Amino acid sequence: MVLRSFFSLNFYQKDAVGGNREAATYQLYFTDSSGKTISDVQKIIADKTSDNGQERTFRCSFNLKSLKYSNTETYYLIIADENGLQVQREEFQIDIAFAVDEFDFFG
Repeated sequence: MVLRSFFSLNFYQKDAVGGNREAATYQLYFTDSSGKTISDVQKIIADKTSDNGQERTFRCSFNLKSLKYSNTETYYLIIADENGLQVQREEFQIDIAFAVDEFDFFG
């Protein structure tokens, strides 16, 4: 049995595209403290032109790899441009109710 950890985050496009603001494409994923990727990679195309901030919100769902996670370790959300250049890194804690292989449901 493989347990998957899915969760979603909302992202906000600060400025509307137009004038001197161009659309941008970003890749988002999670890493551990050593830089190893621990989730799938999601893509946001920040191309919203609306002046309404609610219409410039993106919801991304992430799937963590089936690993053991510690709520005392630091993990990172990486936001990279379309060329893979990291533009932002945010610290995250991962607290999963039970770890992979901790329970044997079919034993």
